[in-house]
Amino acid sequence: MRSKDAPPPAVAAATPNTPNPAVAQFLPSRFALHVGTLTLLKRHWQSVVVGASHADNTWQANIASDQVSSGHVSWLPGATKGSPGTL
Repeated sequence: MRSKDAPPPAVAAATPNTPNPAVAQFLPSRFALHVGTLTLLKRHWQSVVVGASHADNTWQANIASDQVSSGHVSWLPGATKGSPGTL
């Protein structure tokens, strides 16, 4: 049973998942992360630095470590909830 305020399923699926404006003002638009040693999939990276920013519904990040000079990744979420995004 749907609540009276909920949009019909077709409308809800077509609308991207956007946060409430009252909450959105407190969500970060950028962050920096420094990790001494990162172990992931049985591999170890030393002195990992990640700097990320969010603009126009896209997250972009620069990643660097002692083992990897530097790299860049970008994430754009899918158009509807549950749809795949673009990396």
